[in-house]
Amino acid sequence: SRISGCCVDTRARVAMDDPTSKPPRPGTVCIKIEDDDPGYPLEMFCVPRHYADDLERVIIPHGLIMDRTERLAKDIVNEFGQEPITCLCVLKGGYQFFHDLIADIKAIARNSDRSLQLKIDFIRLKSYVGDHSSGKVSVIGGDDLEELRGKNVLVVEVEVEISGRLQW
Repeated sequence: SRISGCCVDTRARVAMDDPTSKPPRPGTVCIKIEDDDPGYPLEMFCVPRHYADDLERVIIPHGLIMDRTERLAKDIVNEFGQEPITCLCVLKGGYQFFHDLIADIKAIARNSDRSLQLKIDFIRLKSYVGDHSSGKVSVIGGDDLEELRGKNVLVVEVEVEISGRLQW
């Protein structure tokens, strides 16, 4: 069984200075965005009017995100071959990326010689009581997570709270 994941961290310097962070797997291609990256001028994009006064520059263009999402989907299909995958989305923030990633995985599998069995499930994580972190992360929803033991699990979440770790 394997657990796969992808993380895009625009705080590149934090990740480089963190002695506990692991380097990417050999053969992994990453896009690194430094803290002082100037981004792109707004004039290069169609910016919705309601965002115009709040933005100065675009750091990561939407097309780049969609291309990288498609490449990640291709890597997942290649990694798992025809093995079944349980895809677990951590709500709420991860839903849109999860949707796009799953759609790309399905399209790539459909256009190849592979039949890929996907099981989709959703969970929420809770660690706050009022406005303070309890230090413990609890899982809300989803099927019995114990059923995931020994299976290939793809966890998609947007942000992991630093003060706690997801365990099951």
